[in-house]
Amino acid sequence: IPYRKGCNLADDCGDGSDEDECRNQFMCWTTDIPKSRTRLRIPWSRVCDGQVDCGDLSDECNDICHRHVIDGKILLASAYLIGALAVILNTLNISKNIRSISRIRTLNVLQNRVLVVLIGLGDWLVGAYLLVIAITETFMGHEYCHIQREWLVSSHCSILGVVSTTGAQISLFSMATLSGIRLGGICRGIAVPTSVSRRGVILVGVLATSLLSLSVAIAIIPLLDSLEDIFVNGVVFPGNPLFIGISSKSLFLRVIDSYYGRIKSMVTSASWLTIKRLVMDMFTQRYKTVTHRRQHFYGNDPVCLFKFFVQSTDPQRYYSWCILLTNLICFIFVSISYTIVTVATVKTSSFVNHSANPTIEKRNRKLQRKISIIILTDFICWVPFIMISMLHTLGVMDATQWYALFSIIILP
Repeated sequence: IPYRKGCNLADDCGDGSDEDECRNQFMCWTTDIPKSRTRLRIPWSRVCDGQVDCGDLSDECNDICHRHVIDGKILLASAYLIGALAVILNTLNISKNIRSISRIRTLNVLQNRVLVVLIGLGDWLVGAYLLVIAITETFMGHEYCHIQREWLVSSHCSILGVVSTTGAQISLFSMATLSGIRLGGICRGIAVPTSVSRRGVILVGVLATSLLSLSVAIAIIPLLDSLEDIFVNGVVFPGNPLFIGISSKSLFLRVIDSYYGRIKSMVTSASWLTIKRLVMDMFTQRYKTVTHRRQHFYGNDPVCLFKFFVQSTDPQRYYSWCILLTNLICFIFVSISYTIVTVATVKTSSFVNHSANPTIEKRNRKLQRKISIIILTDFICWVPFIMISMLHTLGVMDATQWYALFSIIILP
């Protein structure tokens, strides 16, 4: 054969001798069953790219890729540490505040205490999420790569995503509501405290339930079957010889277009339901019993985080950006509210005490430091995160590899 046919990823000689010594390709097998497998060659650019090309998974599960739920011992230790602290300290905080609710006599204090409990509950859920992710990595270890597909499409991953998202949102919404109540108190000035009444307790209960329901709704909406064309990232057909790994809608459409050439116009706008039916009709009765699993919104990464890093072609990009902007607005509101509250508190204390009480002055300075830390940490967390998400959407950078860092350290 001519030299140009050597190392072209094709067996032109019939015995593989024109490809065996080539260094521009990775050799694997179409399946991990010895009696039914054939040799497969792929370019090195498709090795460790996150997409399974070999039936034996060797292009993604090898010593080069190092695929784990959490990559690195530092991140794993951080997940255990932050998760344990969040669960233990917030358990103590929630218990303390719940025990004190029965002794509260004013409505304003009751509102504040309930919102503090909700903030603690949100942080507790995030801590529990971190502990479960860390324990999952500890037990799976190197075996994760071989069961990666099953993990990403599993209900366990979806539940973890719902828990982490609910925790983050309930904490944020409660913090924003608490800031608004305190800001309103400053604007109204000194007033006679309202005693706790049955009506007041009902209103506080409705407020807490609304915040919790809104947070849960944001987390569950991506899992609704009626919205699968927006939030489902791919579909798995276990045991199907044509589709290896998790296949995207674009891949399905290309295969279906090649098979059903006469329905090309319909394929371009096909739903997931139509795609699954067309795929099943491509195979004989032998494969009719093969089930399919969906890769949901939270299965885009091993840590099962809310999909903040979206591309310009992702149908869920509008939802992700809506939640990101909502969070940014909430944090800006929290920062502005606490700044106003701090300034007003300092001015009031100075006016009443004429700076004659050093204890009050010391307390005010301590309050200012706390508020400054809140504003600073909000800024260095969410503003860079949203900027990175924007750059990822615009295609300027690929931030997918940072998912674990943000989900384990930055956002918690």
